[in-house]
Amino acid sequence: MYFKDSTAFLETIEEAMKTIPIDSIIVDNILHQLKGSSASVGANKVLKEVNKITRQVLGKGNLEGTKASILKLRKEYDSFKAKLEPYFQANSVAQVK
Repeated sequence: MYFKDSTAFLETIEEAMKTIPIDSIIVDNILHQLKGSSASVGANKVLKEVNKITRQVLGKGNLEGTKASILKLRKEYDSFKAKLEPYFQANSVAQVK
């Protein structure tokens, strides 16, 4: 569920960043949801990037900094997902047996 929801959150954030002006309320709300779900599954690097975007970049209105941080957020999310996918695949196979 985390990966499905988080992928949708990231896609929505990325789309919102393409609009002018950026709907910072939507981005902030989605970041808040992503923060909570990332904290609950132990995605600490993802959580760190969400906090960075929320606190340092988005709050200051730094558009280019926000875009760069969102790219880093996507990278950390993809890395976290890649590390856990083998576990979920092995778990699925074990449940079938």
